[in-house]
Amino acid sequence: MYTDKYTPPYEITDIISNQLVEIGELVGIYHGGLKSASIPHLRKDNKIQTVFSSLAIENNQLSEEQVSALLEGKRVLGKQKDILEVQNAFRVYDMLSDLDPYSEQDFLKAHEVLTENLVFQAGNYRKGEVGVFQGDAVIHMGSPADLVPHLMNQLFTWLKTSRAHPLIKSCVFHYEMVFIHPFEDGNGRIARLWQSNILRLWNPVFEFLPVETLVYENQEDYYKAIQISDHEGNSTAFIEFMLNMISKALKEASVKNFNDVNIDVNPDVNKQDLAERILNLIEQSPKIRIKDIHKQLGISASTVDRRIAELKKAGILIRKGNKRSGEWIVIKHTSQK
Repeated sequence: MYTDKYTPPYEITDIISNQLVEIGELVGIYHGGLKSASIPHLRKDNKIQTVFSSLAIENNQLSEEQVSALLEGKRVLGKQKDILEVQNAFRVYDMLSDLDPYSEQDFLKAHEVLTENLVFQAGNYRKGEVGVFQGDAVIHMGSPADLVPHLMNQLFTWLKTSRAHPLIKSCVFHYEMVFIHPFEDGNGRIARLWQSNILRLWNPVFEFLPVETLVYENQEDYYKAIQISDHEGNSTAFIEFMLNMISKALKEASVKNFNDVNIDVNPDVNKQDLAERILNLIEQSPKIRIKDIHKQLGISASTVDRRIAELKKAGILIRKGNKRSGEWIVIKHTSQK
């Protein structure tokens, strides 16, 4: 019997360190917003979006509306396989709070329910060899079938004993499981589900966060991150990708569900570029109100507030007069020395 320990290879880059800090802050913001939100509504929406997105990645043809109808017990027109995949996914989702993410037995149970009546070896590691194809080309071969039980046992031992941050562990597990490809089918679905389960145990906000939606919208980059990690022999690139998806999911969900959350809606907007755009609007209309700036720029009012506060602190912008009848005065632009 194998007893050797395994530590998955990865590196904590500066990007990953910054992502961990950012996600920690965003989780706090999102958790605060949940206090006044409709929890049942968020739970239902997340279930629909998560199931739809995760299955759509695997070429399930049902629309989000059809997935929602199935949740409500309605009949839909579609392939029986697609319908069964959705029904099974809902069953697993409802079980998730009772499934220990550090239990290999619970992991196999989840796969059994997820693929029941869909694959012959539901809930069991595969006995034959499998590959991932892109057209007629094999882009990844799963680990040898006779090594799969040992490799998965090693992975769960690491998952249980590692002192790494749960965000890191969830990403590493996701990648390593996909790399091993332990099942006949359903590997991608169970990998994404189990990452969500690890995150849910770390912080309950992930019960309401459809990270899979961002993965679905960025499928090409998802598979590219897997291929880069395969090529480099470690999961660093995949960790960076998934942490970016988690960060974006938190931002988008916060803005969607709690409109007054104090976060940047568009993380890709350069701070200096945004400051210049604000200053240009103010020069054109010195009496402009903050709500008009955020509407014209398509940026949240809270983001505009923060940028203006930064500009005032830097002596670039001053306010003369009261809020009702006063005006802004631009001292200089951020590009000026």
